[in-house]
Amino acid sequence: MSSKDKSKFKMFLKSTKTAGNAGERTLRPEFERELRPEQPVAQRCRMLKELGDMHLHNINLDEASITKLWHLTNDLIVHNKPAETRQVALHFYKRLIYTQYKNLTLMREKFFLVIQNHEAREDLRHLLELLVTLTDNGKDITNFEEKIGKFMLMWIPAITDADLLCPYLEMLVNLIKFNAAHLDKDILVGIVQNACDLSCTVTDDDIGLQCLTILEMVIGYTIFPSEPLPQCIITLCRTVNHSRYCPASFKIMKNLLGTQLGYHSMKMMCSILNDRGLYEDAQLLRGAVFHLTMNIFGSNIIFQVSPMIYATNVLTGCLRALDSRHVIVTYEVILSVRMVITKTKLSELIWDRICDIMSAIVNNIEYYDMSGVNKERLHHLEYNFHENIDCIEKLLQDERAQILGNVDRIYDLIERVADRRPEASVLALIEYRTSRITATRPEWLQLLIQFVRRYYGMSNVNVRIKTIKSLVRIMDLNRSCYEEEILDRVVLQYLAPIHQEPSVQVRVAVACALANFASHCDTKRCMDLLDILETIINRPFEQMSTRHSVVGDNVTMVGSGTDMAIGGAATGGIGGGGLGVIKNELDIADIIAAVDGLIEVFGIKLHRLPATHAIKIFNILMDHLELHYDRPKIFEQASTVRYKIFAWMLKARANGSYHIGYPDAANNDALKFSHYLGIDSPLPPQSQTTTISIRRCCKLIIRSLDHDNDYQVFLLVIKELPKILHNKALIQGNDIEELANTLFKINSYSNNKFKRPTDEFHALVLPAIASLVIYHECLQSTQHNTIISVLNSYILTGNASMCINTMTILILETPEALMRQLPDVLLQMSKMSDTTTVAIPVLEFLSLLIHLSNHLFTNFTPKQNMYVFAITLPYTKPHRYDHYTVSLAHHVIAGWFLKCKLELRRNCVSYIKSSMQSNAKMLSNDIVSLNEDSSNRKRSTSLTERGSRNNAPARGNDSEMRPSMNNNLRNFHDELAETCYDFLARHTFSPCPSMPKRLPAIEYLLKDGVSQTWLVGHNLVTITTSGCASAPTRNGLCERCAQLGKAPSISLNSKSLSDATVPPLSPERERRYTKVSLQHSSGNESAGSTELTSSSSSNSAATQHPHRQISNSSTASLDALSRRGSNPEALAGGLGGEGPHTGSNTSLLGNSLSQSSTSMSPSAASMVVQQPVCVRACTGWAEILIRRPTGNISWITRIQNPITNDCFGQDLPFNNMVSMFLPTAYGGVFGPDSTTLQVAQQPPVEPEPAPALASNTLHSRMVAKARALQRQEEIHSSTGNSGPTAAIPIPRVASKRGKEAALSGSVSDGEADDDTLAFEDAQSRARNPVRRVNSSPEMTSSWRQTFLQAKPPPLSGQDLSGGSSNPTKVAGEEPQLQLTLKKKSVQYSTKDMRVSCEAIPEEIAGSTPPQTQQVVLQPESGMMLPPKQHSADDVSSQVVAGTLKLGKPPLSPGQAPPAMAKQTLTKVTSFGAQPQPQAPHVPPPALAKSNSSGSNGGGAGAGSSIDYNNGNGNGDMMRGRSKTISVVREVNNGKARPPAASFRSFGSGAAKPPINAKLCMNPGFMLLQLYSDFQLGAEMPLKLGPEQASALTLLDLVPPFETHKIGVLYVGQGQCNNEVEILRNSYGSTRYVEFLRSIGTLVSLKESEQNNLFIGLDKHGADGKFAYIWKDDILQVTFHVATLMPTNLVDDANCNEKKKHIGNDFVKIIYNDSGEECSLTTISGQFNFACVIVEPLELNSNRIYVKARSEIRNFVCHPEPRIVSDRSAPLLARQMALHANLASLVYQSVQKKNPYASNWLERLRKIKRLRCQIMESQVSSQQQSSSASGNADKDDQRVDFTKFT
Repeated sequence: MSSKDKSKFKMFLKSTKTAGNAGERTLRPEFERELRPEQPVAQRCRMLKELGDMHLHNINLDEASITKLWHLTNDLIVHNKPAETRQVALHFYKRLIYTQYKNLTLMREKFFLVIQNHEAREDLRHLLELLVTLTDNGKDITNFEEKIGKFMLMWIPAITDADLLCPYLEMLVNLIKFNAAHLDKDILVGIVQNACDLSCTVTDDDIGLQCLTILEMVIGYTIFPSEPLPQCIITLCRTVNHSRYCPASFKIMKNLLGTQLGYHSMKMMCSILNDRGLYEDAQLLRGAVFHLTMNIFGSNIIFQVSPMIYATNVLTGCLRALDSRHVIVTYEVILSVRMVITKTKLSELIWDRICDIMSAIVNNIEYYDMSGVNKERLHHLEYNFHENIDCIEKLLQDERAQILGNVDRIYDLIERVADRRPEASVLALIEYRTSRITATRPEWLQLLIQFVRRYYGMSNVNVRIKTIKSLVRIMDLNRSCYEEEILDRVVLQYLAPIHQEPSVQVRVAVACALANFASHCDTKRCMDLLDILETIINRPFEQMSTRHSVVGDNVTMVGSGTDMAIGGAATGGIGGGGLGVIKNELDIADIIAAVDGLIEVFGIKLHRLPATHAIKIFNILMDHLELHYDRPKIFEQASTVRYKIFAWMLKARANGSYHIGYPDAANNDALKFSHYLGIDSPLPPQSQTTTISIRRCCKLIIRSLDHDNDYQVFLLVIKELPKILHNKALIQGNDIEELANTLFKINSYSNNKFKRPTDEFHALVLPAIASLVIYHECLQSTQHNTIISVLNSYILTGNASMCINTMTILILETPEALMRQLPDVLLQMSKMSDTTTVAIPVLEFLSLLIHLSNHLFTNFTPKQNMYVFAITLPYTKPHRYDHYTVSLAHHVIAGWFLKCKLELRRNCVSYIKSSMQSNAKMLSNDIVSLNEDSSNRKRSTSLTERGSRNNAPARGNDSEMRPSMNNNLRNFHDELAETCYDFLARHTFSPCPSMPKRLPAIEYLLKDGVSQTWLVGHNLVTITTSGCASAPTRNGLCERCAQLGKAPSISLNSKSLSDATVPPLSPERERRYTKVSLQHSSGNESAGSTELTSSSSSNSAATQHPHRQISNSSTASLDALSRRGSNPEALAGGLGGEGPHTGSNTSLLGNSLSQSSTSMSPSAASMVVQQPVCVRACTGWAEILIRRPTGNISWITRIQNPITNDCFGQDLPFNNMVSMFLPTAYGGVFGPDSTTLQVAQQPPVEPEPAPALASNTLHSRMVAKARALQRQEEIHSSTGNSGPTAAIPIPRVASKRGKEAALSGSVSDGEADDDTLAFEDAQSRARNPVRRVNSSPEMTSSWRQTFLQAKPPPLSGQDLSGGSSNPTKVAGEEPQLQLTLKKKSVQYSTKDMRVSCEAIPEEIAGSTPPQTQQVVLQPESGMMLPPKQHSADDVSSQVVAGTLKLGKPPLSPGQAPPAMAKQTLTKVTSFGAQPQPQAPHVPPPALAKSNSSGSNGGGAGAGSSIDYNNGNGNGDMMRGRSKTISVVREVNNGKARPPAASFRSFGSGAAKPPINAKLCMNPGFMLLQLYSDFQLGAEMPLKLGPEQASALTLLDLVPPFETHKIGVLYVGQGQCNNEVEILRNSYGSTRYVEFLRSIGTLVSLKESEQNNLFIGLDKHGADGKFAYIWKDDILQVTFHVATLMPTNLVDDANCNEKKKHIGNDFVKIIYNDSGEECSLTTISGQFNFACVIVEPLELNSNRIYVKARSEIRNFVCHPEPRIVSDRSAPLLARQMALHANLASLVYQSVQKKNPYASNWLERLRKIKRLRCQIMESQVSSQQQSSSASGNADKDDQRVDFTKFT
């Protein structure tokens, strides 16, 4: 009530009028009067009611008044009064006591006595109310404390009868609670007993609760007496079963157990449980169990000690109570046990009691189940029981809860109810049982059998699976001792009929277990296990057969009509997907598991004995797979099994020993081969090796490709087929042709059975077809053509890269087959869009194509040549393609241009130039459009598309290899185009290589000459003129001419040489003549092809042009190296004992000079030697050396204009001039004609008369040689009329053809070059040549067979100079062949190094010199000799002899100008004509005379017809036409000549020795004749001064061809990724040696410098003695081979000297023979960009692939390794290394301003920089001169040629 409400209530009370004065203390008289006894009873009763209801609560009577009222009314309660009167009086007393309660004192006792003594039963309620009021509901018993207790006990029966227990008990509760001290023990005992009785007997729950409350009050407020304790315990045990009483009963028992009677109470309850007499009272037993467990184990504060002390007694009582078999008792015990289980740290005794109780519970449950107890009650009972077990299992699984009891008893208990336990419980039980079954236990094997029988027989699938797994574990633990027993008594006994098991999961578990057992079993039981597995995987087929047989039996039993019906139904069920057809992969999970197990077991048995187990598995899987195709309907919709078997099958590999192997998962899937199991092979069988046939696998693969309808299986097989085909050892002996036909058949399908897109389907089949290339030897030619046709048909699809890469392999393996269809392939490739995706494959294909033998391209037409340019030129766009692609494209263009026939090259030039110009225009447009503002940019669709197409990057790192789109890119493209144009200009009409070499004779002539260099355009023109250092001093000869004339000679004009009646040559001479002619008939032995000798001259002219000394190309030197010993030196006594001679070739010139005046008489014997007259033969010569970006060229010429004799000497007879270039028998320019031995150097001596025999011998040799030369030229002249397309009829010897010729790389003229000709020398060995590309397909190299059979000893250094003879020379001009040793002869090693290093025939032979009139000789009748090709020396001779005509296309070697041929045939004079007597000798001054008619002379001019056997009547030599033409010549009119300094101040100036000014021609004179454009505004040549000498030297240091350095390493067994061990190798395997032989040519480092090889290794032995070199037309490769370099483990343990070279190479070729995978970082280094790894495989095959850094990986790495034969591996590895090295060079330079593309481009840039320097210096000098001299006429200065001469 709120404060507001209280205030209102007070106001109400104040306003209410009271009946009387509240202060009255006495009774009013009127009240007293009305209550007197004399008043009527009714009136008195009415007054009592009025007084009690209306007035007592308003007055406060004193005790006297209360007593008076008592006396006035006590007579109304006597028993004789009416009940109503009594009750009114009792009610008044109640009101009086209630209102005047505080004023009662002694009257309280009076009122209690009234209650106590009142006997009227009908007034009992009023008496009880009066007592309740008097005691305040039992709280106040003042004045009657001792009496109320007994009264209350005695009153209980009456109260019970009157049904007044509720208020009574309520008052009794308060009485005990508030007045317990006044209650005696007997009173308490009576109260407890009555309360116990009432609680168990009353039906009213409220009264029962009040009774329990009384017990609680007694226990709580008194000392509970022991007398009623049993009754109280029983009462509590019973009442606890009542749901309303349970809480109160539990509370009372808890309080009771906490009293002094607690222990007695517990003992009493245990006694109840142990008393079998009470077993019928289920309520009592349950209550006792409940109170004991709840109060003993449910609380820890009841006893002073741990309740666990009493646990044993309690649990024992519970165990005994279970014997009562009452469900409720069992249930309560289950709950009690659960409570006990939750306690921690239970003792072992308690756990034993728990186990006993649980076992008894199990017994009771089984009893209840049999006795038919209510199922719901039983289920509830079992549920709680299993919860107890769950609690126990949790404790068992909890590592922290340690169970001290016997765990075995617990699991025994669980095992008893395992059938009704959850799955997890049973699995845990099996796990425990598994751990307990060990061989150390007695009768453990029997326990194992029981275990398997018990649990494997259960219905639960997971339990059965767990049992199988447990069996596997038990086997693993006891396999070593009891494997056989377990397999016999358990495994085979219970698992054999697994194929009849209905559960798929169980079959899967058993299959895995059997596979595990089989993998470890090496006995005969393994075969039994494999048989069981076979029944599992073949179960569907067996079931189908069984059902089919059952259907057949049924059909037999039924009539014929029914027969048809059933048979039709059965067929429809099987074929239509009905019975027996697997529709779900889950249905065959056991088969999949069995197959996986068999595959795993096979991998283990593969490396164990006996091998029959592996063979058994192999046959099982093969048989099963064959059933799939024999009965395809069963597994038609389930292909996983086939997929797994094929996946396993296709992983098989075989090594070189034909042992089968599989990837080892434990070793990163590295292949591991079996020692005991192999495949069928041609090798003899090995011990302990069993073989299996792989043919079944191959046939199944073919069946799969042809018949399998599952796309995933087909996809697996077709993708893995290329990988397995790479393993030739595995596939050998199989039917490759059938596989090829199947693939062709599949590829021919237009609509495939898988309904896949055609392009996608063909893209899958194409790699498999491409892999057939490896087996080209096993395929027919038609199949070769089919492969090529298939590849060709897909070039225009998205598989172009794969097709082109495969054709690259075809080039190597089957070149002839590919070449037949190559025009079609090139045509198809020319139609292909140029994209970045196919750029690299296309260019690599073409790059390799140009290294094929020339005979393969014999039938190529000009149109087909244009295909290559059409394919390549689009890739030269630097704005669209990366830098490497552009550089490689230019390389291919240059290589293929040289591949074209010489007469066809001109037709290609315009197309190449127009394409280059178009690319330049597109580049300019793109740069302009990029720089323009968007508003001004064109909106053309084509331009937009082109720009987006060009700018779209194709590879991830193209941006690093691609220059920016700016003017620098345009300049770069322009420079590339310039180098290309320069290359075309160099090689369109000329076969000359890029490097000239001075002949020793010319070196001798020019050693005192002067030299000057001019820059004309992009060409550096160096003109060196000869001069004579002195005037005639010795017998009329100058010192040089005197030195030249020391050796004796034989006149070629002698009668014996020209006599027509000379008898035929002897057979020996005829054979020698043939050999000579053949040796000089090849273009591969040209001038300088054997020049291993560097010029010994040390003059300044020679040192300024180091590259000039290289013979045509370095390949010529390599070719000479390969023929070492074929060009012997002259022997002093070899010529009839004439004594030593000087080996100088120039001695021939001196001999010729002498003979010009001494040997013109008819008889040499009677000749009188005259005083020689110097004709100044050493003057008037000039060398024109032109340095171009793409190469150098050198011309040797002599002025033919008549000049004053005293200045430049007299004319030199033509035959004497030609003698300087006369070839010898063994290829040298000046060499011996016979095989001689090397002699020591001796000083020159004066000529002595030779004995007659020597003269005759020498004379006969010269006759033979002259006739050989004559007949070659006659034939050449005769074939000159055959027309412009006539080929040279060169006889050919047998040479190898086909693939070997294609791979030789040394391409000759229409014939495969014989790379490995066998020398007759027993100590010699065949060597492969340096691979060369020959640019003249019509040439032949068959000349070498005869050449190589000569077996000459090593030749002297000077004898290696020179080249082949010229077929257009006049035979009468053959010089004398008396040879001597040179003063400074070079001693060569006598080691036989017959290695063929062929040069380019056209480059060496000079087959098409500039068109000129030729002297053609009439062929001698009856003599047909092989034609001789031109050499570079011949070209020089023709230039000297003829008039140079420019602007006309060149002619092939077999062609002659028709007009010239007609002219020369009319003027020719035969060698067979009768000689005319020669006139006496005319002094040399007469030779200088000439007239315009030419009647006196028969000179050697070009175009003139000469007969050297006939004089002109005056004894003079006939002079050439050039001597008879009227020309303006210098006239010596006596005026002073310009000073000599004006002629000699060129080049080195003072470094030159003093030269007679009269005897030296100014180089500027020749420049002015060549440069005659003096128009105004024309660009003038720039003269190089001494300050530019260093720039010229630097230019010469850049060779006009590519130079690459590649490292070569051998990795042996166990050396993979060990850098030091790899570098320490000094030898390799046999295949490695053969690989090196084919990769290049072995050359001597000591001789490399004089052979002009750009090797860069130490020649004194620090880097070894030899190195491998390879060279073609446009590049040279030096291989740094680690095994050839010295290994010094003492001073250089880490081989740093080797790594100094190899570590700095960008690319390395690693021949990995270790069987492990090599790493790119094996050889550490900053420049290690790529490694070409060659892994030798079985059957002479190799796997080649590239590992590269990320910067160039996309350019040089291929998607798949390439498998090639040993024959092709060197060429492919070399090509891949070259491409990788080019990419590395490009990447290194792309960040620079001027990126690298080729040495040609670098030379062009150097020339441009030189021009800028010269022009800057000229501009500065002109400014100074103009300021000094004023305004001069610039045009006059430009015309003034003295400014630049």
